[in-house]
Amino acid sequence: MRRSGPPALHFLAMGVALFALERAAVPRRPPGPPAPAAGPLLTPDRLAQLRADFTRQEGTPPTPEQEQALAAQAIDDEILYRESLVRRLDRDDPSIRYRLAEKMRFLADGNEDEGHEERFYRDALALHLDREDLFIRRMLTTKMRLLAERAEDDPAPDETALQAHLDRHADRYREPERTSLWHVFVSSARGAAGGREARALLAELRREATPPTTSASRGDPFPFGAHVRAASPRDLAKQFGEPFAASVARLPVGEWAGPVASSYGLHLVLVEAREPGRVPPLAAVRARVLAEVREERRRERLAAAMAALRAKYGVAPGGPGQESRG
Repeated sequence: MRRSGPPALHFLAMGVALFALERAAVPRRPPGPPAPAAGPLLTPDRLAQLRADFTRQEGTPPTPEQEQALAAQAIDDEILYRESLVRRLDRDDPSIRYRLAEKMRFLADGNEDEGHEERFYRDALALHLDREDLFIRRMLTTKMRLLAERAEDDPAPDETALQAHLDRHADRYREPERTSLWHVFVSSARGAAGGREARALLAELRREATPPTTSASRGDPFPFGAHVRAASPRDLAKQFGEPFAASVARLPVGEWAGPVASSYGLHLVLVEAREPGRVPPLAAVRARVLAEVREERRRERLAAAMAALRAKYGVAPGGPGQESRG
């Protein structure tokens, strides 16, 4: 006699059928609050899988420090998942309900009517189909993390708190030094004579005190103009190259100097003015500071919540799982 499918499917179908008979014979009660899942938070098999995944993605096995970080994050994720079950975050979630109902409908071989989604959902829960579903685990872990970050009372930071944050992180907000300059361009097309001609022209500019506004005509045409206004070191490097920007930073203000090399040729430079770097006033960066303060508070709430959850699930202080990514 020919079989209509693989033996495993036959056994699975028999199990579903027996479960359906039991469901019809025994009155069902809504599931009560689940207890925290038993068992280790991180099994040796799971750690081996994390190690293999890292090696496949990075092309090299994790260092001891990297492996410890992988283990810590896996433990935190497992804690968040288990706590989400305790708090019943998986109940009445439309995405989870639909996914489990569809999985149960597949196991029932699609023979049930479309109107039995609630029954499919409850049967899937009874069979614990949600426990090994990676999509559901990730969704519940994320929901629990968001819940841990939330504060019932989180007033907006006042101006004092915002200014204090700006003062503590002044270097993060400091604007770079800016330089305004004039330059006379000597093209690299002049070849070996270019350097000699540039030095001779520099002597003339110094001797004649040529106004910078008319000095450009003494050299070769430059495609981006002879005047650069309020440029940061990064701006100068982007337009002229890193060596040019570094050399200009050392030039005196108010006198012709050079020649300074760039990717285009040589330049005789007169630094017109330098504006020192400064920390902008709060009003100029208020939106950014506000966002950072709120993010800082969110991370603090998450850290406190994770510390409490680790204690609840038996993770010793100083062991793995002491940090959780936000």
